[in-house]
This record gives sequence, structure tokens and C-alpha cells, in this order.
Amino acid sequence: AYSLRGYWRVQERVRLPRFGGDRGSLQLRHTTLDAPKVKFFGIGADSLPADEVQFGFRRTELAAELRVAATDRLTVGADLGYDDWNTRDGGSGAPSIETRFTEATAPGLGRDLAFLRLRGFVDLDWRDGANYTRRGGYVRAAITRVQARDDAPHDFTRVDLAASQHIPLYRENWVLAFRGLFSGTSAAEGQSVPFFLLPMLGESSDELRGYSTFRFRDRHRLLLTGEYRWMPSHYLDLALFLDAGTVAPDLGGLDLGSMKTAWGVSARMHTPTDTLLHATVGRSREGWRIIVGAGQVF
Repeated sequence: AYSLRGYWRVQERVRLPRFGGDRGSLQLRHTTLDAPKVKFFGIGADSLPADEVQFGFRRTELAAELRVAATDRLTVGADLGYDDWNTRDGGSGAPSIETRFTEATAPGLGRDLAFLRLRGFVDLDWRDGANYTRRGGYVRAAITRVQARDDAPHDFTRVDLAASQHIPLYRENWVLAFRGLFSGTSAAEGQSVPFFLLPMLGESSDELRGYSTFRFRDRHRLLLTGEYRWMPSHYLDLALFLDAGTVAPDLGGLDLGSMKTAWGVSARMHTPTDTLLHATVGRSREGWRIIVGAGQVF
């Protein structure tokens, strides 16, 4: 894959024959991603748009993932991976990261780091479909242990929780949809989370719409979303949404009073089973944002 911004990605996956009554699967994968212009605004919820800088990186991942469908709705699994991160100066369009930040304000800056990663996860999904649904929901939980190689001081543990619920109204012509995301990290004394691995708001196009991508980063994040969706035709959904989220260095900082909010309207083209395209106009205190993407929003 290649983008107009100069990003490129190479990915290979090998799925071995299923086992355990067709409920178990093992996948091997390799991914190399090169990103020359990644936005960084600093760490914390008080960062400003004027703080924007850029950095580049190349990440190479080798991983093996085991998944077991315990029931038709419940999946458990684990993956073991090796990640190699090579960070570099940013491209044109904004100041490069090293002109405004140091390793003290952006841990891991200027270092090439490698990590061993072990993750366990549980996924309970009762939606009608993973790519388009009007009822049901999911709960997902994962815990990841990341250990830096070569005695680099960047060992940490990360916990991720996600949940959604879709409530159909009047023959499913209207739907109330809700979602919550939480990510938290912990590190022993003398260890820190590299700035490029911190939990983020804006990591994907459906998070805190109305703000720039990669807008907020810190040790912990919380995002809440509500949508009112209606279906004017069989192949088009429209939605009004409200996003609220924040990041903080500790759990006590994830309070409702510090949340950043964004609202807007979204249109989604879909088939009965798949979301093909979505276009969103979001508004926040930092202005308007137009988002176009493919696939299910949540």
C-alpha cells in the first residue's frame, strides 16, 4: 500500500490450517510500515495546536497470533510479537520533533528501539455483523506486556478495554449507538512508555472526530461516543454524533470535566453486511474536520 503523503506498507499473512473442530486458528504475519510525516503535539490534554511538530518512523513487526472461538460469540487468544522501531526527523509542513522536544518531554526520542510483545485478549461480540450492524454490541479486553530489548528503560504494561451497544428503534429505521474506549499503561520506577507507543485519541478516523489525527497522547485515555443513526434508504445511513474524550498521566485525571468534545454528522454507504464508505464532518473547539474512510465506524 502507498499513500499520497508518502506512507507505504508491506504486509504478509500466513494462516495455518484450522484445528480443534475448526474453532482454533494460528496466523503468522509480517508488517513493515514507513510513515514520514506523523503529527505530534506533546503529551497531555493541555497540548495546543500550535505545538504541532512532525516525526517519521519505520516499524517492522513479526508476530504469531493464536485465536480460539470458545463459542459462536466468545473468542480468546494471544499473540507474541517482535517490533523494531526506527524513528527519525519529520518531513516538511511542520517543524521537526527534535526542534521543540527532548527525550525528557518525549521519552524514546532519538532512539531506535526494539520490543518483545506478549498480548492476551478476550472478545465477546453479539452484533449481527462485524462490518455492518443495527443491533447488538461487543466487549473487548486485552492486556499487553512490552519489554524493550538491549536494556532500554521502556518496559511497560498496557490494558485496553472497549465496549459498544446498538439499540434499534421502530423496525430498525433508527438506531442509538454507544461506545466506550479505555487504555491505560503502567511502568516500574525508572521505566517509561515511549512517546510513539502512548495511548492516543485520534489514532483512527472515528475517534474524537473534529480534532486532528494523533491529537492527544498520554499514559491513559478515555473516549465516550454516542450516535443517533437513521436509514433514509436501504444503502445509506446518516448519523448525528457526539464524542467526548481525554488523556491523563494517571487514572484520577480521566474526569468528565477535562473531556474534549466534538460533534457532527456522518453518512455511511453500505450493503446489508458491509460498510463500504463513510464521510464525516466534525466540529470541535479547534475547527472543522472532514473525514472520508472505508469500513465500519464502530
